[in-house]
Amino acid sequence: MSDQTLFNWVKASRQGTLKGADRTPVSAEQMEISRLRAELARVKMARDILGKATVGSIEPTIAFSFIRRLLNLNDLCLDPVNDPLVEVILLSRNDPDTGMRVMNSIAHHDLGITRAVFMQGKSPYEFIPALNISLFLSGNAVDVRDAIEANFPAGQVLDSAIVDDDDDNGLRIAFDFDGVLANDESESVMQETRDLAKFHEHEVKNMMQPHDPGPLQQFLIRIANIQKVEEQKRKTDDSYQNRLRVSLVTARNAPSHERALNTLKSWGVMPKGVSRILCKRV
Repeated sequence: MSDQTLFNWVKASRQGTLKGADRTPVSAEQMEISRLRAELARVKMARDILGKATVGSIEPTIAFSFIRRLLNLNDLCLDPVNDPLVEVILLSRNDPDTGMRVMNSIAHHDLGITRAVFMQGKSPYEFIPALNISLFLSGNAVDVRDAIEANFPAGQVLDSAIVDDDDDNGLRIAFDFDGVLANDESESVMQETRDLAKFHEHEVKNMMQPHDPGPLQQFLIRIANIQKVEEQKRKTDDSYQNRLRVSLVTARNAPSHERALNTLKSWGVMPKGVSRILCKRV
């Protein structure tokens, strides 16, 4: 198309003398109607595609077993619908239309997830404080890093082979201590001195001084509260077997382990809150 032809069309449009194929003048209103009709057709086509995409459920991935077992603990409470022990909220970069398949899949797999936020391409971690979230899990490394830099409790779900036993309803959670449950004060001493003796000296000196909380302290406390509910269940049901097991994995060895234990006790999650302490000098 030549510049002169385009110029003539623009000029005719401004003068109201632009004609269609039948040589009838086309007004500005008619041109706008044509544009809106074309846009509507595109929207309808996009929605048809999205509608087809909602058919069929999404297959479970690596975090499915963890979420399923966590939500199954709600059978311990009197009103799991209105007052659950555990709530999982879906935070997604999807838009609401494409999110329909996600919600359909949640229903198909009978997961008790009723709330979701679809961010239309934006990172969802900013909703963590508003929803009082104690742990944000994502397969998106950038979202997790941004959340951690904003001092939110977050962890990345790494892709790996799925190994699960449908007959095993137990949930086992292992926590690192320094920099995860507690702050990195002691870790900083080790990094600065590179001297294990000075590290032990620092920890023995501050043995009765609890560590400040780390990013996952609140998550551990809430997990420990569920364990307390399990203990109450055992008192009324001799056949009940505890499903939730917590382990603490730390590179501390004696005598530095005592400060970690005293810190846990000060948070109210010992002695039964943590079932196993794995101390290994690294």
